[in-house]
Amino acid sequence: MLPVYGRLSPPMGEVTLGGAVAMDMRQARFQARFDGKTLTRRGFTHDLAVEVTVNVPCVNAACRGLPYDKPVMALLSQAEEGWELNLGPCADPMIEYPSPAERHRLRDCARGRCEETFN
Repeated sequence: MLPVYGRLSPPMGEVTLGGAVAMDMRQARFQARFDGKTLTRRGFTHDLAVEVTVNVPCVNAACRGLPYDKPVMALLSQAEEGWELNLGPCADPMIEYPSPAERHRLRDCARGRCEETFN
């Protein structure tokens, strides 16, 4: 997992829908661009500009409720094809407009102080 802070673009190209996730949700998959910084022990310090595959349960094919082009903190996963952003129906694990305190808590966790930070 790669913690990142930055902005997710709207879907680039087609949004494909897969199987049912819940009664009125289907699994959507699309390509987007993520521009921001990666987390190191010193904070969000390394530039990152990558194309990511987004997987998210959506009520409609457009997934309009995601925080496109807004500051977010998220976790990217490395897959064979490249980076993926796997989201839940409420955009978890992505935090929209993360506060400096939330970014510092994640940095502290990267430094090995997760228990102190999240308890």
